Amino acid sequence: MFGKVVDVTLCVRIAYHNVNMITDKEIIKLAKTFITKQEMSDRFIELEDKIRVLFLEKFDEVIFELKTIREEQIIGGYRQSEHSDQLENHGERITKLESGVL
Repeated sequence: MFGKVVDVTLCVRIAYHNVNMITDKEIIKLAKTFITKQEMSDRFIELEDKIRVLFLEKFDEVIFELKTIREEQIIGGYRQSEHSDQLENHGERITKLESGVL
């Protein structure tokens, strides 16, 4: 009698397990609803690539602006040096003219 109870319990467990198993059709439906780890990884890689491209584009813009500013400062410094030389030359000429007139 005890052996039959064990067999019935085992049969109930097997039946319960089989009822709760999902079918291939359900797996396909779930696969359409959810993404796999590989798909998630691929999406992250794509997103990372897009972010990298955007970052590098903005970085290039900033570097270009900095280069332009640096070039303008160099040109401005050169012009200031030329103006200083011209003012000094004018000062010498004015001094000579004033000394000749007085």
